[in-house]
Amino acid sequence: MTYHPVCNPVPPPSYPRRSSSSGSLTGAVSTIAPSRSSSVQSREAGERSPLLSKQLPESSRSSNRWVLKDSNLLVFAVPVLFVFAVLLFITSFQSPPIMKSKLTSFWVDITPDPMCSTIGARQYTATLSNVPEDWDNVEACMKTSFYVHGKVVSTSPICTVASALNSTTIVQGRWTIDFDQSDCVPVWSAISSNCSSYGVRTYQADLHVPPGLDTSSSCKATPAIIQERKLYPECELARQDDGSFVAKGHWNFFDQSECVPVWSAISSHCSSYGVRTYQADLHVPPGLDALSSCKATPAIIQEKKLYPECELARQDDGTFIAKGHWNISDQSECVPVWSAISSHCSSYGVRTYQADLHVPPGLDTLSSCKATPAIIQGKSLHPKCELAQQDDGTLVAKGHWNISDTSCAPQWVRVTPHSCYTYDQKRYTAVLNKIPHEMDPLKTCFEAPLQFFMDTSPLSRVYRAFSINTFHKPNSCGWDRDSMIGTWYLEHSDCRPTLISMQRYGCVGSGLQRFESEVADFGPHEDWYHLCTAIPYQWQGKTYLPLKCESRESWGKTRRYVLYNIPTDQCA
Repeated sequence: MTYHPVCNPVPPPSYPRRSSSSGSLTGAVSTIAPSRSSSVQSREAGERSPLLSKQLPESSRSSNRWVLKDSNLLVFAVPVLFVFAVLLFITSFQSPPIMKSKLTSFWVDITPDPMCSTIGARQYTATLSNVPEDWDNVEACMKTSFYVHGKVVSTSPICTVASALNSTTIVQGRWTIDFDQSDCVPVWSAISSNCSSYGVRTYQADLHVPPGLDTSSSCKATPAIIQERKLYPECELARQDDGSFVAKGHWNFFDQSECVPVWSAISSHCSSYGVRTYQADLHVPPGLDALSSCKATPAIIQEKKLYPECELARQDDGTFIAKGHWNISDQSECVPVWSAISSHCSSYGVRTYQADLHVPPGLDTLSSCKATPAIIQGKSLHPKCELAQQDDGTLVAKGHWNISDTSCAPQWVRVTPHSCYTYDQKRYTAVLNKIPHEMDPLKTCFEAPLQFFMDTSPLSRVYRAFSINTFHKPNSCGWDRDSMIGTWYLEHSDCRPTLISMQRYGCVGSGLQRFESEVADFGPHEDWYHLCTAIPYQWQGKTYLPLKCESRESWGKTRRYVLYNIPTDQCA
């Protein structure tokens, strides 16, 4: 470490100085040796000084015996001493403080801004008056109290100093006051409410916005007390007739029971086969669309939540009411039921089943009858229906089914051929056997056909080849004692005599000409004259019956002749 001398103290005169070469004292004023006390004091002084290093050994003492212990201490000490000296110098030249006069200024011309600056706040301006001459204008502005509505304003003003034309100084202050400014608070109009949708009530009001405030921002920032709650609205701007905009706020409240449409008592009736229709009127709260509310409002029917089919019905006062209905199918209580089915033979081979139909209230009787089948002979069959009036004046549906049934078909027995009835017709008779007791015998006789095999017909071989049978109903019916007899007149070759040769004779008067022919091929056991008088003759597109028939003997043989008088031009 290098030590730098701070000072070079003159050694005390009592300290002898020795020469390094001869050991004699040099520069001594006195030859008296220093006392012990002086030596001790010098050592003590060196030990007490913090800026001095320790004393050098006795053998190496010189004129630079006192040195600094550390150079950093010197760097710190010099600036401190300098600053202290400067402060003493400045203080010695300052004049004593001068006392100001009392601040007597006050504010005049207090003017509120006509436009609000923010919600509940307005700017005020005022002019400072009576400022003491020894006061700075800005300082006086800042320290002069300002009152609004009897309350001191705690905020500092914005001060401006300007020169007037008369060389006077005008000091003005500006404050933003945010208390007791009720006319800068937007106010909601009377709040109205209405049901806007299912279970939702909407409150709405217009906002009166003071001048200077933004309409939309003020609306969003202004709450209202609704249902004892402080709520901020949803806002929209609406243009008024004068072109200005008004802020409209609305609040939606959900789960509002008074905004839920309610069905009246639900009634029901059977509307069609197996279908029960439930119906009710819907009470719709004001503000809701009746038809939309109807479609959106379910009802609990048969323990199920069901939505209705809806329609609007005009009431007597001209208003509309929503009517809902629900169609529930597969309802057994809405299925008409047949009474016990009875049957009887109604005609030949036909059994008629009949029953009355129990029709549930609400269903059309006749339509229900036609739509309600019954199981007859193992088959589901729809009936023919008719309405019958009962003793109490009500109508009952009667259904009947006509079914083919052999038990209703009595059989012909004892079929007997007889002689020819007339030309080309042979008479047959038969007895109708086992007529059901409920059937009219005479009516049944006319309805019962009989199968004939025309063995004597020219077509009999064709009929037999192709298994063709012919059925004929009787031409007449009647009782013969206890039997119902049916009679048939059928074509037969035995009843068809042949004209052998037709001869024309002279006129017989009145434009008639005599025609004559021999007749042959009478059936055995047939009455020839009866058949002969029925033989028709075709002449010039017309049919003529015989005038008479004659039997003539010639050469021991009997011949039959037929005579016709036929109009001709030759005898005109």
